[in-house]
Amino acid sequence: MEAFTTIDDLSRRVERVYEDDEVPSVEAALEDASDYLRDLIGQHVYPRQTATFRTRVRAGDFLELPQQPVATVDKVTIDGAEMTVDYADGGFYVHSTGIAEVTFTYGYTKAPGALPLWTCVLASQAIELVETLGTLGTGGLSSTGVDDFRRAWADAGANAGYALPQRQEDRLVQRYGKAVFVTGER
Repeated sequence: MEAFTTIDDLSRRVERVYEDDEVPSVEAALEDASDYLRDLIGQHVYPRQTATFRTRVRAGDFLELPQQPVATVDKVTIDGAEMTVDYADGGFYVHSTGIAEVTFTYGYTKAPGALPLWTCVLASQAIELVETLGTLGTGGLSSTGVDDFRRAWADAGANAGYALPQRQEDRLVQRYGKAVFVTGER
């Protein structure tokens, strides 16, 4: 999956030039950080993609599309008959009952807002861990010492690996995520 930012952007932000043999692992760290953020926000916001999905609809329903932001609604059929729809507010009203098949394009043409920055933050943390500890996570390691070599662990690794401050994760989910509301049970 394409990263929210480039190795050149990371190099500029951390004021470091990566050697040719480092480029594959740095690009992998950027892609992994971007995937982490996609999982966090629950939406594929970049790059733009086209998808088709099928669902049962009833006349009068508002059909919210499963990925946001929607760039275009390319084709809608209900029981095989092509429909014209007016897209608004993440979906459209359905005027027939049946099985709808919707093809639509979603996502931004450029990674939005702070996502490139937070991708760089996460990737640089992972790169630093690999360079200093030879691992992608600290496993709860809180300090090391050189004289009389020693290591100390804290929190059993609860905050190890890819992680942002909780308040920042909450802001990203609020800005780019999609809320799910349970309206009933079976």
